[in-house]
Amino acid sequence: MSLSHRPAKPGVHVSTGGRVAFPDAREELRSEAGAWGWSAEAVESYLAALDKDSQPTGYLFMCRTCGRYMAYADST
Repeated sequence: MSLSHRPAKPGVHVSTGGRVAFPDAREELRSEAGAWGWSAEAVESYLAALDKDSQPTGYLFMCRTCGRYMAYADST
């Protein structure tokens, strides 16, 4: 994580239970997953599966310079 980015709030995750709480961050994840060569359906399925207590998990960060929300997702 760069010094210009910090976690938005401790324990804040991108999973939203179907709501789009952080559209910039979710769009970033959508773009990243699309670049992996996944179909649009697979990308949306991945985003819908984001879960703060399970896998995959999406983490929310806020740029300290511009205030934009960004995200990172991973799973094991």
